[in-house]
Amino acid sequence: MSPPNPAWGVAAPVGGDSSSLAALVVVVLVVAAVLAAFRALRTPPVVPVDADERVFSAPRAMRHVEEIARAPRPVGSAEHTRVREYLLDQLSALGLSPETQQAVAINEIDGMERGTRFRAAGEVRNVVAVVPGAPGAETRPAVLLVAHYDSVPSGPGANDNGAAVATLLETARALLATTTPLRNDVILLFTDAEEVGQLGARAFVERHPLRQRVGVVLNFEARGSRGAVLMFETGPGNARLVRLLAGTARRPYASSLFHEVYQRMPNMTDFAVFRDAGLPGLNFAYIDGYTHYHGASDTPGAVSRDSLQHQGELALGLARRLGEADLTKLTTGDDAVFFPLPGGLARYPASWSPPLTAGTLALWATVIVWSIVDSVGRIWERFLGVALGTAVGVLWLAVVVLTVGTLLRGIAARTPEFPFYGHPRRGGLAYLVALVSATVGSYALLVEALRPHLDLAALAVGGTVWWAVLTLATARRVASANYLAQWPLLSSALGMAVALMAPDVTVARLVGLALCVVAPVFLLAPLVHLTFVGLLLRGSAVPTAVIGLLAMLLTPAVDVVTAATGWALPALAGLTALVSLALAARAALTPPSTSDGFVGVLYALDGDTGEALWATVDDHHHARLAPGEKVDRDRLREFLPHSLHRYRRLPAPALPLPAPAVTVVNDRTEEGRRRIGLVLTSARDATEAVLVVSGAPVLSYAVEGVPAPVSREPSADWCLWLHALPRRGYRVDLVVPEGRRVVLRVVDRRRGLPPSAPSAPAADPDHLAAPPPAPAPTLGPGTACGATHVSTTTSL
Repeated sequence: MSPPNPAWGVAAPVGGDSSSLAALVVVVLVVAAVLAAFRALRTPPVVPVDADERVFSAPRAMRHVEEIARAPRPVGSAEHTRVREYLLDQLSALGLSPETQQAVAINEIDGMERGTRFRAAGEVRNVVAVVPGAPGAETRPAVLLVAHYDSVPSGPGANDNGAAVATLLETARALLATTTPLRNDVILLFTDAEEVGQLGARAFVERHPLRQRVGVVLNFEARGSRGAVLMFETGPGNARLVRLLAGTARRPYASSLFHEVYQRMPNMTDFAVFRDAGLPGLNFAYIDGYTHYHGASDTPGAVSRDSLQHQGELALGLARRLGEADLTKLTTGDDAVFFPLPGGLARYPASWSPPLTAGTLALWATVIVWSIVDSVGRIWERFLGVALGTAVGVLWLAVVVLTVGTLLRGIAARTPEFPFYGHPRRGGLAYLVALVSATVGSYALLVEALRPHLDLAALAVGGTVWWAVLTLATARRVASANYLAQWPLLSSALGMAVALMAPDVTVARLVGLALCVVAPVFLLAPLVHLTFVGLLLRGSAVPTAVIGLLAMLLTPAVDVVTAATGWALPALAGLTALVSLALAARAALTPPSTSDGFVGVLYALDGDTGEALWATVDDHHHARLAPGEKVDRDRLREFLPHSLHRYRRLPAPALPLPAPAVTVVNDRTEEGRRRIGLVLTSARDATEAVLVVSGAPVLSYAVEGVPAPVSREPSADWCLWLHALPRRGYRVDLVVPEGRRVVLRVVDRRRGLPPSAPSAPAADPDHLAAPPPAPAPTLGPGTACGATHVSTTTSL
């Protein structure tokens, strides 16, 4: 081994009392950077119910949440109608003139599996109201606030999206409490059928006259039950809009990284419809507490008042700021790179990313070459050391990502809700602490173990190589996310440069350490938390990789601490990881309460063959249904086309449930194409149906005379979900190539299991008379939702 070379700057040993001082400085800097970074994720204090009428109060908004989220309100249900009437009454009580937009809408989006296409259609009823601005506002662009008022059938949707609906109502009240109207109108849009394919947003964009007056869109969502509100999506040319966002008194946690990542995910909200229509806007959501999402536990009691207050202050503050702004030129600028800084939002044009990357890489390369060349007569040795340090670092990273993530997933997989949510309901913080401790501790262990065998300066420089690669790779293709690699690398390069200039001066070394530590920790520490919360434990490889890359960049700091404390850091981190894993395992093995986990059961009947089944995604539930028996698993594509979940299925008795009906009202051939007109009805008053066409590609189609978007190419794997199915049914017109035999498979679905099943959820008030009794699984009080599917097949 070669003796350490002081020319490598901050990675060289300090020695004596200075060694302890440097270690203390590192610890203080890391703690300070973490605390400063997480300040941006704080929610504001809740404003009391008796506060000034002009401000937003979460307790006032909660009154609406409690009314809205009494029960699930899926499209077409009686509860859905009740909530719509409640919205109309509340808006009228504020002195506004609300209207209901009733229209048939069709939406097509790419499915979550490559090559699939999701199609949804149905009759929607949006609620629209306008908070009038100053005289002449009707000639100016307006601010559009959006929240959807429907929920999934499996839960009352207090967070998704009752909290956002209440936010808009409370925001409207606060706006009207101000004596001076805003310069621009504020449009309140409560969309219908978001959960089944953004149909309400599509109907507004395509059919409502107010669409032509929209200057900016603010959409509010929730994918959990708590946490700071994130601004996670914008449209193109967002630089001016981000500048307005940065100037608000209450800001969300906003990063252009979120926008880049979200564009590459299969998730979608109403905002996508407005974005694709070319409207500028911002999309907001809080995402922590994911296991309440789309579940029976998403009740008003699960809503964080802090998150609701944050969401409300954002909605009100932005409505006022944009309500006074010139909205005519919001998209005439560049895309922006933006991220939180203490007390503000850093932002600059995305076009700056390539030159900033070039400058950063030039400085980094200069520092590395300088440090190697300064080792007179040992250049080749130093070069080989860097190569070895680079290889060792990435090898360690690969091992820790595979082992830590696999271990945590293995423990969490024993919780009954994990197969559905990909995340444990309890012990989330313990899992995160274990992940961070294990990753940091293993790297500190590596550093201490390599100390007698490798010049640790080579390991430090090798760690920066991978950051240089990331910086270069993101400069153009994902410019809005480039800052996350470029600025930590720049700060680290500056730190090494400062130390290289005065390698024997303790103050210079400490300044260099500060530069190497503060910016990387500040930028990346919140990302560890947010990726864990956003991607869940099933995606734990990502936060593990972020922690690992950060640890590699902080090699000089880890070296300083381990040099002063020996094995204390890896030992402490290892102990913390073990305790956290024990707490996580205890939470995983604790039996769920009756209201804890997701429990959903469906009954499916093939109306042609008479075969029936019970199915669920919940392993724990099936353990009760068939103890000791092998349970088959599949995706139930014959009843749920494009399903992503693997259902556990058991045979069930065939109940005398009528199958959906398909009536052919037109079948003719014109200009080489076959035109088929169908009417789909349900004798069970089901509110949903899916039409699957095989045997011929569908060239075009229409629902109730409304033509569908032109498909990019005809699809042989074609299905259409129909929602809010009326008693009269829906008319569907298909165009297929002539001379082709067409097979139609129709499945209708209604909420609730057959009421003959013991302990089944209560049927909807409009359910038909119960069929004769039949054997059924004992569902128990923990059942969150159920559905009954009946299918039939017709050949034409």
